[in-house]
Amino acid sequence: MWDPYAEFERHVLPNGLTVYVAEAPSKGFEIFRFIIHSGSEADPAERPGMAHFVEHLANKNAPLPTIELRDFFIDLGGRAYLGGTSWNGTSYGFTLPVDIRSCARGLELFGSMLLTARLEKGVEEERRVILEEWKEDYVVKEVTWDPISRRRQALYPGHPLHSFVCPLGTPESILAITHQELQTHYDRWYTPANMTIVALGGLAPSTLVSLVIESVFGTGKPGVRRPVPVPFDAPKPVDTGFVLRLNPHVPGFQNMRYVSAAATTIPTNPAAMEVAWELLSQELFDEIREKRQWTYDVSPVWEPLGSSVEFRVHCENANLSAEHDFDGCVTMCIERCATQTARFEKVRRRRIAAKQMIDPNHHQIVNECGESLAHYHSVRTLGDKIANLESLSMPEVQGVLERLAPERRFTVLMRP
Repeated sequence: MWDPYAEFERHVLPNGLTVYVAEAPSKGFEIFRFIIHSGSEADPAERPGMAHFVEHLANKNAPLPTIELRDFFIDLGGRAYLGGTSWNGTSYGFTLPVDIRSCARGLELFGSMLLTARLEKGVEEERRVILEEWKEDYVVKEVTWDPISRRRQALYPGHPLHSFVCPLGTPESILAITHQELQTHYDRWYTPANMTIVALGGLAPSTLVSLVIESVFGTGKPGVRRPVPVPFDAPKPVDTGFVLRLNPHVPGFQNMRYVSAAATTIPTNPAAMEVAWELLSQELFDEIREKRQWTYDVSPVWEPLGSSVEFRVHCENANLSAEHDFDGCVTMCIERCATQTARFEKVRRRRIAAKQMIDPNHHQIVNECGESLAHYHSVRTLGDKIANLESLSMPEVQGVLERLAPERRFTVLMRP
């Protein structure tokens, strides 16, 4: 079995920087991903959106203007990814041809951007950009922002997630964040010890690591790695949801929207979440789409949020006639999954077989490594995932499903 994730070598430099590197000898490119192990989770309580604001400013204060920075990579046939922020981390990246001088220059540009920048340029311009971004994403606040805000308040009492809706923060916070606060956040978290580089391409690992050491990334800067989050055992929610009746002229709401979410603990065996998701996907499809024909699409989603995993059942467009029965039907589907031992075994074996046949491209490999490092601070190999599936038991999956009981969910139903 080909396991590209097992081919990565892990190196820790004297300054604390971690490098995961693998070689693809026949390839003419090198892909770099840079993970800062501090995302929205590191935002000060009174300043949501800080990490995202810093991400916007990093490339504005790079050695080259943003357009010239992008053009350096594009002119060589590569690309630059100038930043993205999630709850778990902040990431950047670039791709260049396998040419030592070009890769060295790319590392110098990104090293200066991510380790030694003074965030002096573009603060007010980016403040306006972020405010416009917020207005665009949450144009109808009662439909887009408020339900998520109330859900997080209900599911995560006493936890930083209690006030988290999205990495953008709130308009009030975006306006209040100062230049000094931005620089302080950058200086604290943009350090080698709190950073991981993932690299895959035609360069030999020893050559790649030497390039990193000789670049800005090899220099010293005080800092510590943000700790791996302690699992949060969420209590039953303080509120179980609401029905939102909307003006019938609100775009996109001629039918019903349904979202039901639970804060689940991180299972000891990560495969339990994966198999619970597939069992519930099949059950919801069979019962709600095929049998009852209430909607074209109803699906579960699980989102790693550091110390917790939020598990949601989502339906964007359901028949209004199902308003009083939809949530009860979802509960019935969840309960059925907990009794389907034969289907559990079938799903478990199917997922083992699928993992033995994956064929990701090199960008997908690097992106998945980056996500794994942001979420779990490690690279999970296919061998690890298959071993987890092989050892998985039905009681472990039932443990996940028990956290989706109706008294543990926060449910929002929106209708005209």
